[in-house]
Amino acid sequence: MNLPCVAPAGGGYVVGVAGCLAATWLLPRAGIVIGIPLAYAAAYTAGLIAAAVLRRRLDRIDGHRLLTDRYRGAFARSMAPVHG
Repeated sequence: MNLPCVAPAGGGYVVGVAGCLAATWLLPRAGIVIGIPLAYAAAYTAGLIAAAVLRRRLDRIDGHRLLTDRYRGAFARSMAPVHG
């Protein structure tokens, strides 16, 4: 069975992928319908916890600076295929 499993952004990649793989391997076909959304919920929860911990540790970095760095990274990734 080939099911697409995409983990959410924000630090929950390992939890999301592991949960999706566990759901597809361990659950019966009818249970996968419940298992994958539970894996997504666990991944988003892990992302929220990671964000809360990082927010406490990086209290001097404001939202504008974080978004600017995020946009710069996205632009650099989009230009990588163009330039080789």
